[in-house]
Amino acid sequence: MSALNEPAIAEGPAPKAVAGGLFLALVAIGALGGALLGALLGGSTAAMLADGLDLGQVRDRTSFVVTAALIGAPTGLAAALWPILRARRPRRTGLHASLAVAAWAGLCGFAFHAFAFSATTPPPPMTPLLLVEVRVSSGTGAPLGEDGTALSIHSRAEGRDVAGMKLSKDADGRDVVRGSFPISSLMPVDWVRLQRRGKPEIRFSLNLPSDPPSTADFTQWLAADRAVPGAEDGWGETVEMRFRIDRRVLR
Repeated sequence: MSALNEPAIAEGPAPKAVAGGLFLALVAIGALGGALLGALLGGSTAAMLADGLDLGQVRDRTSFVVTAALIGAPTGLAAALWPILRARRPRRTGLHASLAVAAWAGLCGFAFHAFAFSATTPPPPMTPLLLVEVRVSSGTGAPLGEDGTALSIHSRAEGRDVAGMKLSKDADGRDVVRGSFPISSLMPVDWVRLQRRGKPEIRFSLNLPSDPPSTADFTQWLAADRAVPGAEDGWGETVEMRFRIDRRVLR
């Protein structure tokens, strides 16, 4: 009777099932973490390499970094699973060897990818820039304002306004207009034009070729060609320009 009256003991999950579940969770976490870390390390290393070597345009660098991250993900996965399986499944030597080979193959693949990029990708092209400074005597009227001032370069075929024009004053209080123009390989620079609200157009002839050589410094201050007809105050005589040719990488 005493045996019949004993309460039944609830059976929990088998210890092997619990251990197996924990092992699978550990493998999943290790695989995911290894893949993410490998992709991050591969992409960041590729980005630093591309910046350090200064090779390629943005499109080339993006392709290099993305491919490196894709190589790094399976490499990191194999490298992360190898110690886990070696510690928890020591008898599966064949699996251990396969993961080690996969990790080493990923490292070799990354090294080959980096070598191919550095050996086949040319440096970014240097674009000639026309740097212009135009100064206007303070005695010519109201100071220059951004709304009423335009600086542009022209060829006989087309004209282009300056990007990022800056206005300032020199040590003598004269207004200075600064601008930077990329020079197209198909468009020479025949003249520079300054326009002010309420004032006649000012033109400076340059006749630069489409691919001019670089200059070490700015030229001397150059006088304007002439003001357009109707410049009663002789404003053209109070405006001077100087320029230099620089070469920079424009990304």
